[in-house]
Amino acid sequence: MSHLEMQRYYIDRESRGKIGGIVVAIVMAIIIAALLYHQVIFYKTFLKQSESNRIRIRPIIPKRGVIYDRNLQMMADNRLSFTVSLVPCEVVKSVTIPRLSQLLGIDTIEIKQRAAVTYSVESVRRYVEGISSETFIGYIGEVSPEEVDVESPMGYRPGRLIGKKGIEKAYDEELRGLEGTDYIEVSAQGVIVGPYEMKDKVPAIPGSDLVLTIDANLQQFIVKYFDSLQYCGAVVAIDPNNGEILALASFPGLDPNIFSGIIPANLWQTIVDDSNHPLLNRPLTGLYPPGSTAKLFTAGAALERGAITEGTLLRPCFGGMQFGNRFFKCWDPRGHGRLDVYHAVEQSCDVFFYQTGQLLGLDDWSQLAIKSGFGKKTGIDIAGELAGIIPSASYYDKVYGKRGWSKLLIVNLAIGQGEFTITPLQLAQFYCGLANGGKIFRPHLLREIRRADGSMEKMRPQIVLQLPFSKANMTILQRALEMVVQGDRGTAQGIRNKNYS
Repeated sequence: MSHLEMQRYYIDRESRGKIGGIVVAIVMAIIIAALLYHQVIFYKTFLKQSESNRIRIRPIIPKRGVIYDRNLQMMADNRLSFTVSLVPCEVVKSVTIPRLSQLLGIDTIEIKQRAAVTYSVESVRRYVEGISSETFIGYIGEVSPEEVDVESPMGYRPGRLIGKKGIEKAYDEELRGLEGTDYIEVSAQGVIVGPYEMKDKVPAIPGSDLVLTIDANLQQFIVKYFDSLQYCGAVVAIDPNNGEILALASFPGLDPNIFSGIIPANLWQTIVDDSNHPLLNRPLTGLYPPGSTAKLFTAGAALERGAITEGTLLRPCFGGMQFGNRFFKCWDPRGHGRLDVYHAVEQSCDVFFYQTGQLLGLDDWSQLAIKSGFGKKTGIDIAGELAGIIPSASYYDKVYGKRGWSKLLIVNLAIGQGEFTITPLQLAQFYCGLANGGKIFRPHLLREIRRADGSMEKMRPQIVLQLPFSKANMTILQRALEMVVQGDRGTAQGIRNKNYS
């Protein structure tokens, strides 16, 4: 090898060494940068991903609060239920789901749809039977997609049970408590190794217990009586002194326990197809013409507007009366003769109130009906109630068109018929006002909240309405009402009792 060739060889060798050194330096820089990226800059992110591969977060479902009646008789509590769950990524689809389908008797498609990401021992709601509590307590059910709020600490999580109706829904946040969290270490195959020691378990906070205003014994008596008659109807019992609801029932009713699990399709269809509408909450959503029970309002309104006085004697009742081109009958074809307001209420004379309605007029009648609590919701502390209809001139203009209706419509309204519709709850509230000197408290079902930390909160009665009748007119109405039972011709004298007036 010549001297020139030797020189070129060493130059090339030196260049290759430098290039190799540069390559090694670059590779080392990349490795160091990657280490810094993974272990320093994004340490927490990758640690979290790593831990999620071996840690399962298991929610701790708090004990749902117990619901008691006013005498602390239990009406709703909980029983343990073992929940079968699946982790989708760990399921061997060809084996696990079919076996689980056979075990549970559930179609494989439904299992896939309802697959959860954890397992737990949960509680199932249990309601006392025989008190028709579905009307006011309601029931719980699985949260719907629209109700899910995974961002909120108090939000509903997928698969959770929440209040769907009645007290269970209205006070769900109090009853539900706060969910806790447990951390479980699992293997790559999904086998539970044990508790994860690096994170502390967050305990659940139990839900609050609720004490209702309901008297369970009274409620049970009412339900037993109505069941024996097999009637459709509603019962509302309110304490006029504070608005506490002592009984609330709808007939026919439903046992809320049927909603504690999955309702079979055939049972649900039977309920939906029932012509007696057991899903209808009649005290709150049943709209009915009040009939003769509205005559006390008509009397009060006419007295207040000066259309009649306590001594006014209108045209006598001979079993009916002609108004325009139509003859309106009285309920008693024998007639009642000439009556004042006391005896007209006592005997429930339709003819007297036909005339009273005409003297009062539609405008005054509808205005005072609204002021008496009709045509608007009572504000009871469970959802779903309806307002009813109080016809007025504008209402009839919309229904029949201007000049398309007769002023004689007030004749029917005055005796609680026609388009005049109310709920049984509104009617009970009105009579509470009559019994309480015109003062009306908001009807309510919750009496007391008892929280897990030992604190208690009692509900305060709230006056929401004052009947638009003077003290003197209230006295007239109360005396007339007493005569309905105590009077010689009272329509309710059959329930006269020696123990009380």
